[in-house]
Amino acid sequence: MGKDLNALIRYTKWGVDEKRRVMADLQRREDEIIAQQRQLEEEIVAEQRLVVKAETEIGFAYGAYAIRCIQRRADLVRALENAHVLVEQAQEELAEAYRELKTYEITQANRERRERQEQERLDQVATDEISQNLFRRSQAEEAERHG
Repeated sequence: MGKDLNALIRYTKWGVDEKRRVMADLQRREDEIIAQQRQLEEEIVAEQRLVVKAETEIGFAYGAYAIRCIQRRADLVRALENAHVLVEQAQEELAEAYRELKTYEITQANRERRERQEQERLDQVATDEISQNLFRRSQAEEAERHG
């Protein structure tokens, strides 16, 4: 029975590792979105500086650019919110898988402890029986010598 639990523990560990990998991928995606947001903001500031320096020469095109940036900013905010939700779900799944793994490991450790205690008890019983037999023999030999 203990071996069956060890296989379950290995399988559950594999599941925990897989959930960790998924969560790491999701967190990387979240970080990428944040970097894209930062890059967009830097790009907007650079474009605004360019428009101010150029004054009217390219100012007419800035309106269309600003509209695209507003849409891109909104898209990134939605993407980040979605990524955050997925990360939270992955964290919950990982925590649940880890709790399940720990339950199996504790159960296995308790089984092994009980098996070890039972084996020690059986060993002690066998040792006691051997000791009693030796004592009886020595008593019988002593009785034969004196008797």
